[in-house]
Amino acid sequence: MKNLKITAVFIGIIILSVIFGNALAQTRVPGVALGDSFKYTYTLDMNVGELYQNYFPDIFQALIDQAKSIDWVQINITKVSGTAVTAQMIMQFENGTQQSDTGTTDVSTGQGNLTMFLIASNLNVNDQIYQGNDKAIINKTITRGDRQMNHENNT
Repeated sequence: MKNLKITAVFIGIIILSVIFGNALAQTRVPGVALGDSFKYTYTLDMNVGELYQNYFPDIFQALIDQAKSIDWVQINITKVSGTAVTAQMIMQFENGTQQSDTGTTDVSTGQGNLTMFLIASNLNVNDQIYQGNDKAIINKTITRGDRQMNHENNT
């Protein structure tokens, strides 16, 4: 009887370890710290379907033109709390003008206005970028210098 109790306790510990281990493995954490700064450049190619152009031609064209005129974007991390990151965003346009704004994002849920620039750390190929969103996944990871960069391709 004593061996049965020990076995039951041991099995219970294994089950709890698996349950809590899986929960801990799914925890998202920011890969940035207060004071970090990043500068992004990008290329935008956009083909808006004819249906949308017929309904919203001016809106889409203005957004596309503005996005294409961005020279670079700099993100300066001002606060990290749990999975929430706050940052100052500076956009430099090709004509030399700049716009500045403060934004936030939650690297676990994807809520916020900086999700294009900040995701959780340590994600791998085929991982969901945000928990519960199986449509946004990491397509590939490449190494540039001493950093690994995750890529998502949207079509």
